[in-house]
Amino acid sequence: MDVARNNPYPLISYSDLAEQITYIDLQPHDKRMGILLGEISRTEHAEGRGMLSVLVVDKSGDLKPSKGFFELAKDLGEDVSDEPAFWLSEWNKVQTYWATE
Repeated sequence: MDVARNNPYPLISYSDLAEQITYIDLQPHDKRMGILLGEISRTEHAEGRGMLSVLVVDKSGDLKPSKGFFELAKDLGEDVSDEPAFWLSEWNKVQTYWATE
């Protein structure tokens, strides 16, 4: 993923990601965006590379992933009782893997 490879602090907003997806008409808060990011994160998590959707954030406000990110993590068996700590841990996993690929 270019965002993770080519940027020392890789984050992308939902709206910027939606603009980059050109094969379907997708809006930032479209339910399909959550489904797409969820499937990607499930696969990456299963492979031990971290939840790739950790890089996708709301550009207004707190610059954090959506509530759905943390709900999915919990469904995957992760401890999200300290959301900031979990977010940083996942971000580090993803950054470490993709920075070397």
